[in-house]
Amino acid sequence: MARLKEAHALKATAYSSADASHERLLRRLWNCGFPGVEMSERVTEQWLRIGFQGADPATDFRGMGVLGLQNLLYFGEHYPEVFQRLVSKQRKRDYPLACAGINVTAMLVDLLRLRDCDGGEVAARPPFESAWESDMFAFFCHMFYRERPFEDMYCFALRTLDRVWVSMDADYADFPSVIAALKSRLQEALAQRPLSFREFKRLVAKADRGDAASEASGGGGGSASGHSAASTDATAEAEASADRELSRVIAEAMGALPRGLESAKARLGASLRELSSPFGQLLVSPPPAALQSSDDSAFSSDPSPART
Repeated sequence: MARLKEAHALKATAYSSADASHERLLRRLWNCGFPGVEMSERVTEQWLRIGFQGADPATDFRGMGVLGLQNLLYFGEHYPEVFQRLVSKQRKRDYPLACAGINVTAMLVDLLRLRDCDGGEVAARPPFESAWESDMFAFFCHMFYRERPFEDMYCFALRTLDRVWVSMDADYADFPSVIAALKSRLQEALAQRPLSFREFKRLVAKADRGDAASEASGGGGGSASGHSAASTDATAEAEASADRELSRVIAEAMGALPRGLESAKARLGASLRELSSPFGQLLVSPPPAALQSSDDSAFSSDPSPART
């Protein structure tokens, strides 16, 4: 919840070339695409090589603010080889990478229903407010174990966009259609309420394979491709079922944890009482019979008369 509010706050923060922290983020992004290569100046046509629309990248962040920049930077720093490969191939694939990344950020914000929300309203929104309700938000609730769920989803979506672009053999004019196809695939997977990121990725991959199988079937290779797709789908369903069962077992175990702690607390209290009780018993318990008999013989008040 806090991460999503933080992401929305960054979206509401306009990029400013007068802000030194914003400028440092931008230079780090350049280094991700071209490590060791110095820019000739701050405003330069070199930015087009990363996929911005003009010589000043600040103009491209107007819609998504600093969030758009931070998402690109997260991708570039966590997947440097992939980022550099996409930068080098963007001219061949005819789409600007940086602009595509900003559009992916906007798409995820839409799926969370946060695009038109006021920053102050989101910051003050209670955790279970109905305004949070969306398939994407429900999915993020299952990703509590990830430190940066929004950014991880962003990286996956941007890489998927590249695959969709290639599969559609798209060009620059097809960019809106590619974004729409990507959004549709993510929505279809999220609507099935996956319980883990791995299951979510399988559902998206399943949609990719379904599209590929349909194309192959239309081209005359239908029987073999259909059999292969069915086999793959059955495997994916079995793996997804196993994921759901594991999540259910974990949820039950976590639900029983408070009861287990209370039981352990009660046992510990009983043990402490048992440890303290012998000291009281020493004060009130009679001595053992053997010891009492020995004491009576040794300290009798009526000893036997001695023989003379």
